[in-house]
Amino acid sequence: LGGSLRAFADEERFDGKAGTSKTMSVFGHGVKRVVLVGLGPGGKDPDWRLAGATAGAALRAVNGGSAGFACVDGVCVQDLVEGIVLGLHADRRFKGSQTPEKQRTGEGMGPSSVELLGPLPPESSAVSERAEAVASGVLFARELVNAPANI
Repeated sequence: LGGSLRAFADEERFDGKAGTSKTMSVFGHGVKRVVLVGLGPGGKDPDWRLAGATAGAALRAVNGGSAGFACVDGVCVQDLVEGIVLGLHADRRFKGSQTPEKQRTGEGMGPSSVELLGPLPPESSAVSERAEAVASGVLFARELVNAPANI
């Protein structure tokens, strides 16, 4: 993007701490926005699940469309995918009915598709499926805990 990401990170004082993110709107490059996600200090192994959850939470406001995750060498695909799925999830069962007013001002449903981009290990598709299964189990347990006793 011609150095605009570096300029954005400097202007926003994005320090790359684990669990932090900044969203930048992009015009004229075939993408609408770029989300920078902090991985923590360079000398340590990143917490990929936290990075995925941070990115997923930042993308939760998006209504439809697609999201691509530019992965770096050494990414732990299972942890990243688990984090993305968990970060994108929002339990809306007890939020009331959907009205046109809530649709205009409410939070989005997240992207309709997610794709991992970049250098991935050869077995990453099977690992992604396993990560989705683990994350759906975690979400099921969370929803059971959050539900009233009479349901």
